[in-house]
Amino acid sequence: MQTQKAWPLHLAKIRLLLKNKIRWQGFSFNEVVITILLIGAAIVPVFHIFSRSAEGTIQTQDEVLAQNYAEELLDFALTLPNNSPLLIPTQGLVPVDPSKLLLKTTGGDLSLVTNPKFVRLLSVREPDNLMKWPYKYKLLAAEIQWNFMFKQ
Repeated sequence: MQTQKAWPLHLAKIRLLLKNKIRWQGFSFNEVVITILLIGAAIVPVFHIFSRSAEGTIQTQDEVLAQNYAEELLDFALTLPNNSPLLIPTQGLVPVDPSKLLLKTTGGDLSLVTNPKFVRLLSVREPDNLMKWPYKYKLLAAEIQWNFMFKQ
């Protein structure tokens, strides 16, 4: 009498499946829908991160432009004579009329153009001459304000 070899457990299960002719089938509709929902739920935060990054880039661009406009205004003020109408002492920050920002050069007039989203503010102050400085000078402060919601 011959003894039949015992199948290992995992091979026995496969043999049983083949013997019962169970067919392997694809995914059910419910499995596909749940998978799509899970993938969608994972992708939404990624897109949100990208949109926030774009907003941050725009804000950084505005800050860089504001810094450049402030430096440009101060550089322009340094080219003016001390008795210029733009350098009359003010009480706090005063908006600067863009039409007054015209630099006369030998090659023609140069206008300091600003994006309409930005407003240049300038403060001019004459300090008290307590130290008896031999020169008269003025303290200038430039500030740039802009509208975050401005659309061109």
